[in-house]
Amino acid sequence: MNKLLKSYHAVREFLEFHTQIYGTGRMQKFHANDFNTLYEDVLMSPGDTHIPFASVDEEGRFFYPWHQYYADTDCIWMANEFHPIS
Repeated sequence: MNKLLKSYHAVREFLEFHTQIYGTGRMQKFHANDFNTLYEDVLMSPGDTHIPFASVDEEGRFFYPWHQYYADTDCIWMANEFHPIS
């Protein structure tokens, strides 16, 4: 069973985006933890990188909508994470 990802990432906050290396897939955003609430479907081909999904709250922390990566074909994709230096 697929699960959607959401909100504040558990361990540390970071800015995240994904790059498609091989094959095709999509990054998807949802209004709720429910696949029927899909509101954005970003198609990704080799070399594509989507814009970050994060927003910033009043305290300067990143937060994310419900989201997932979905592979349309056999694929390789890369999650890129930028963590703050403290």
